[in-house]
Amino acid sequence: MAIVVNRRNDATALILYRFAVAAVSLGAFSFGKASSAFAAIVVGEIVWGLFVGWLMLHLRAWVRDPRIEITLSIITPYLAYWPPEHLGGSGVLATVTAGLFISWNGLRLISAATRLQGIFFWDLLIYVIEGMVFVVTGLQARTLISSIKGYSLGDLVNSALVVCVVMWAADLGAVMAVLYAVDIDTSVAAGVLVLFAVAMTVMWPSTPAQVGALEVGALTALDLLHVGTEAAFAFALLYHVVRVVPVLAAGLVLELRLVVGRDGAGAELSGAEPGGA
Repeated sequence: MAIVVNRRNDATALILYRFAVAAVSLGAFSFGKASSAFAAIVVGEIVWGLFVGWLMLHLRAWVRDPRIEITLSIITPYLAYWPPEHLGGSGVLATVTAGLFISWNGLRLISAATRLQGIFFWDLLIYVIEGMVFVVTGLQARTLISSIKGYSLGDLVNSALVVCVVMWAADLGAVMAVLYAVDIDTSVAAGVLVLFAVAMTVMWPSTPAQVGALEVGALTALDLLHVGTEAAFAFALLYHVVRVVPVLAAGLVLELRLVVGRDGAGAELSGAEPGGA
């Protein structure tokens, strides 16, 4: 379950990409209908994730066999993910909910022997999976290289530099805007220090949406700049909102369009059958 939480950025990117691709081909949009459908999906996935977490915890407490318990821990994320995915949801929210429920309540129902063996097992499994991911990625190198043969090395380097500079400038602009909003008067160099500290802290696996990690990086950098505690906290919280809310809003809009498009396509097919006959 830790794999799901620690790889949340990759999962979010894949889900948003899928939503974006689906949204391109959609037509009419009803916000009211989409909002109710989206709320039902979210609530349903949370309830299902809680149920799966509760069920698996009590099964593991009942069997009291570390080998069977570890096997059940492997099955848990798939059981939480597949039904919502099959019914039209994403499955990710249910899986994360189940994982959080088990992590919060596992100490009461999972024996120390099972937890100890589970640590070694999951460390090995994560190592193997990450190795396989890098191997598969490396196997795509030949396709990637063949697709860029028409470009010179200079063009590729310049394109990469332009993309990096634009992204860094956008991030730095957001940092400076938030610093200005909370009345912290500082230089661009200080903004670069804050951005660097935040980037260093959020790059490590932590809590969902980097809650706490981002604040630690921002507070550490601002403390080095001798900024007051209240202003530093205000910056950390506001900057976190600036980073997270746009992504959540984009995901919400694309999810709503996906739900409405799926329902609209089904209605159109149902209405077209009698006429075609």
